[in-house]
Amino acid sequence: KEIPYRALKAMYGYMNGIFDKCIIDKLIKENPCKYIDLPIYKQYCKEEKIKTTEERTLSEVENRTLLKKLEESYKKKPSYIVQYAIELSLYTGMRVGELSALKWEDINFDKKTLTIRRSEKCNRKTKEYYISATKNDKIRTIPLTNEMEDVLLRVKKVELANGFLTEFVFSNENGRIHTGTISSAVRNVTMSKEFGHTKSIHAIRRTLNSNLRCNGMS
Repeated sequence: KEIPYRALKAMYGYMNGIFDKCIIDKLIKENPCKYIDLPIYKQYCKEEKIKTTEERTLSEVENRTLLKKLEESYKKKPSYIVQYAIELSLYTGMRVGELSALKWEDINFDKKTLTIRRSEKCNRKTKEYYISATKNDKIRTIPLTNEMEDVLLRVKKVELANGFLTEFVFSNENGRIHTGTISSAVRNVTMSKEFGHTKSIHAIRRTLNSNLRCNGMS
């Protein structure tokens, strides 16, 4: 089967976990996965295209360009809430599901903190969205910078003026803004010639991560 090696590794991980549970439940005596030399099978997998750094991240120029485009869109259509979610991602590196699931109760303007405790997921079969834990089941609190506070206060003002305000930070006339809408918006705004490649929401997260590492963060 022509599948990517990462897909094979994921399948192996699931099977390994199943057999470990079978040992705990005394259904089998040993895990057959320990006899599998996984790297040997890499030669039978589909070769994956390796993305360049330019495709996977935003340069400093592209970062500034994206902010400028967002500022311009605020003037044209301030009630287009998804653009505020994109701006917050530039300052926080939050996953798209975490942006969609962010609630106002997670923001403490007095203590200057933002807590990430949940994420939106999508059932691929039913196409229904639901709220779950974060990817690694961890709750993390990050400092609320002036830039982050500014965009949050602006989006709240716009939502109040348009009757969009809900328990979730990013809402429009249809309720909570879903992950697909945010991801599509990032791709759409970076399709212009100013960007070398169309960017994903994860490229923003990856860029912030890299910048933090370069500045001495763990």
